[in-house]
Amino acid sequence: MLDDPELLDEFVEEARDHLARIETILSGTSRESPDFIEAINAVFRGMHSIKGAAALLGLPNIRDVSNAVETVLAAVREGKYELGPAGVEILLRARDRLLEMVDDLVNEQTVDAREELAALRGLLGVAGSEFAPTRPTALPVKSAVSTPGGGGAEESIRVPLSVLDHLMALVGELVVVRNRARQDFEEEVLRDRGLATGGDRRLLQQLDRVTTEIQETVLQTRMQPIRKVLEKVPKLCRDLAGKLEKRIQPVSIGDELKVDKRILECLSAPLLHLIRNACDHGLESPAERVAADKPPVGTLTIEARIDATQLSILITDDGRGVDPQDVAKQAVAKGICDPNEVGTMTEEELCGLIFAPGLSTVEAVTDVSGRGVGLDVVRTAVEGIGGTVSVSSRRGEGTTFTLRVPLGLATVSGLIVPEQGETFAIPEANPEKVVRLDAAREETGPRPARFSERTASER
Repeated sequence: MLDDPELLDEFVEEARDHLARIETILSGTSRESPDFIEAINAVFRGMHSIKGAAALLGLPNIRDVSNAVETVLAAVREGKYELGPAGVEILLRARDRLLEMVDDLVNEQTVDAREELAALRGLLGVAGSEFAPTRPTALPVKSAVSTPGGGGAEESIRVPLSVLDHLMALVGELVVVRNRARQDFEEEVLRDRGLATGGDRRLLQQLDRVTTEIQETVLQTRMQPIRKVLEKVPKLCRDLAGKLEKRIQPVSIGDELKVDKRILECLSAPLLHLIRNACDHGLESPAERVAADKPPVGTLTIEARIDATQLSILITDDGRGVDPQDVAKQAVAKGICDPNEVGTMTEEELCGLIFAPGLSTVEAVTDVSGRGVGLDVVRTAVEGIGGTVSVSSRRGEGTTFTLRVPLGLATVSGLIVPEQGETFAIPEANPEKVVRLDAAREETGPRPARFSERTASER
């Protein structure tokens, strides 16, 4: 193996990107699709890139498996082999094993891929040295933290996360100092308008611009694409579909959007839990869907979008939906609400009760769900990073869970409120409306004070 940790780190990052795209393409591949050959060509190119890089770095296991997949795809392109569902499943299994092999380069472990190689060989009924399994080889790696280079002139270095954390803390202090300097300057100008000069103003504006640019640049160092989490979804859906005897088609939208690494790490568990919940509770079996005049394949859509300073993730299924009355019945039975309280709640509020601890509308307990543990943990995890989670549903049409979280945890915009000699900072995401009293026109007696109102979205 080539003794170059930086090249190996770049290979790991690029191979993960290729394999994520390959899974998305293969999961949606159908022989009847008009862009079938184009999809096969895209997978072929990805495998060819992995094979070439693995050969260069001296990674025989990865080279052999990617070469076997490439050979099968070449036969499909040439019309020598018709790729059916069984063949796609074998290719997906090989892709999953390749991802394990790439990930285990980081952990200095080995993966035996002889079973996948045998399955690929069986697809074409060929047995030759080209498909011969290679004995697993130990692959020591010293480091796995890097930023992949984009080619010739671009360079990259590895920086410990602790250094980035400290740098971000310093930038946060710089922003606070900048804001304090700006506030002091404005107060001095109010007291004596002749005190400030044009040079003073320009200097403050330059400080403001440079500080903002430094803050935004440092924040980018920890931003990662959300596909780091979503790339696990297709395999999870395939595994659950086989276990639950369902047909599930995952769709990802906006997975190129970036969010702070810590936010991404905190989102992984609750996001995957909601996806499991949708596959198990939301989507029906093929027979149930056909009986309800739906296509036999259920669709699970994960959409990411950025709204101002927040990341929103919507997990939508086109399944059976949530029955508000069923949720109400369970909530009353478990003592979460009393019957009188339930009677005054809207359907949306009733659906929101599924986040209550211990509440489950599933009668049968399986190894996937039904133990009354989960959605309350999801809410706790999301709220722990300053986010919110909500649910909306239409009976018989489907359910949407919406997660809203900040883009980062390093700095949070706040509303400064002075009160009785003390100053408080309220995160801007929290207030729904700001009311500013006009002190000059404030009156006593029964008539209310004059004021101006602005909603949070108008600020």
